Amino acid sequence: RPKAGRPPEVPRYGRHADGPFFTGIALATFSLKYAATRDPEVLADVSHALAGLEMLEKVTGKPGLLARYFSRDPAPFDPALMHPEHGRRATPPLDDYVYRGDVSRDQYAGVSYGLGACLAHVDDLAIRARARSLARRIVDALERDGERIIDTDGEPTRFGDLEVYYGPVRIALHAAICLGLANAAAADGGDDGYLRALHQRNFPAAVADGWFNISVLTIRNHVNDNMAFLTLYPLLQLERDPQRLALYRRGLEGAFEDVSHELNALFNLVYASSGGRHAAPAVRDAVTTLRQFPEEKVYLPVDWTHRKDLGRRFFNSRKCVPRAAAPLPVNLRPLRTMAWVSDPDVLYGNIGARGELWLNGLDYLEAYWMARAHGLVTPED
Repeated sequence: RPKAGRPPEVPRYGRHADGPFFTGIALATFSLKYAATRDPEVLADVSHALAGLEMLEKVTGKPGLLARYFSRDPAPFDPALMHPEHGRRATPPLDDYVYRGDVSRDQYAGVSYGLGACLAHVDDLAIRARARSLARRIVDALERDGERIIDTDGEPTRFGDLEVYYGPVRIALHAAICLGLANAAAADGGDDGYLRALHQRNFPAAVADGWFNISVLTIRNHVNDNMAFLTLYPLLQLERDPQRLALYRRGLEGAFEDVSHELNALFNLVYASSGGRHAAPAVRDAVTTLRQFPEEKVYLPVDWTHRKDLGRRFFNSRKCVPRAAAPLPVNLRPLRTMAWVSDPDVLYGNIGARGELWLNGLDYLEAYWMARAHGLVTPED
């Protein structure tokens, strides 16, 4: 939130695009904190994050469809100021709100993580019922629409295709998102018809052997890596069938093999808490990274291109930024909203920033509370 306030042409809560993704991560983080502390007061935070996901659905007016973001801006505020193409006003009784449509599969990855972590770790029956009910409405829409996200105008969203099979190619990420949401909907004796249908369509095998992400000349999309570990976590925490659990662990091992050297605390802790074969070194590296995490996370310019000791990769990043020969310690990286989605090798970023923007520490907290929830670190650590 800017210190000077927002001008009248900007929505009251700002203009953002990843509401379900970050709210899902917040829900998971508070659920993990509750698992670690069993503090009844943390349940209020869990409930509040879940209410955020519920509100992202309510503003669209369509069960199972979430907005990308919403803001409370009564008329005559123009929804096009939220987004020129996908800005809309909610219908009564929520018509004080504007929202951004065209939700993506990336957003549903965060929702799958949040609902699954909540159901894996929270024992409050009312909260569990709400999480299961929201998951039920989402999977009902996915099942009806053939794993496509259909917007309020009846058209598929731009990045809303969750199809798993493209000829011989299997998209593990899409399978994991659908399975995670279906698992959440079937929790506590809920309707498991869609989940059984996904099993029959070999979605678990797609998680085991399909593509979560690929490297092209050492260049990766780390957003996809982040989504891979977010969606694998609830599958491995909620699954009880030994054969399916073995398939999900095979997918976990494959995904981790590609990133185990990157010093990514979240990936390492998902891996270790989910039965990874090399859990001990993964935890060791995660603890090192969390200890190096900046105490105050500020948007600061970083330029290490003069550091010859860091080496230089032949290929730049996806955005043509020079890269070091090996992943940088987290305290040297140009941090933005989420450390875990950033390329760990880049040598500069945030150029022009003056340290005036303070960033949320949700990335650190989700990793920390995952480690605490699974007994991988203690409060003294």
